[in-house]
Amino acid sequence: MHPSRRADADVPHLKIFVHNLGWDTTREVLVSAFEPFGEVKDSNLVMDKLTGKAKGYGFYSRPAVPLSKP
Repeated sequence: MHPSRRADADVPHLKIFVHNLGWDTTREVLVSAFEPFGEVKDSNLVMDKLTGKAKGYGFYSRPAVPLSKP
């Protein structure tokens, strides 16, 4: 596959960046915030190694919605 076509290829999931989260945010809170919009495949809350608190951002993955081909 040509490198410029990789972005057009079907992907099995979307990884979405989420920011502006509170320091007291947990993985469960992150997942529960996005579950009403569809299945959450995975979530990753970035934590501070020294304090153990959330750094204020993370990621979650959800299944990609297939696009219709013209």
